[in-house]
Amino acid sequence: AQKVERSVRKSEAALYLQDRVGQKFDAVVTGRTDSATWVRIFTPPAEGMLVNADTSLDVGQKLRVRLVGTDVERGFIDFEPVH
Repeated sequence: AQKVERSVRKSEAALYLQDRVGQKFDAVVTGRTDSATWVRIFTPPAEGMLVNADTSLDVGQKLRVRLVGTDVERGFIDFEPVH
């Protein structure tokens, strides 16, 4: 049940943001692996993957990001860092 609820929340966030592609947001790094970095924006609250990310980013680090795309069906939200 929690997995379905999380999936619905992610799709809702992607739907809400789909018309805001290109906009900039304040974010914080929430997770990192060798292949991906995730960030959370606050207004509206949403989490997504950071594409073209600098590998030196640390969890908890604040940065400015630009929304580059959403996939409502899969609940994906992609951001890129603003330099």
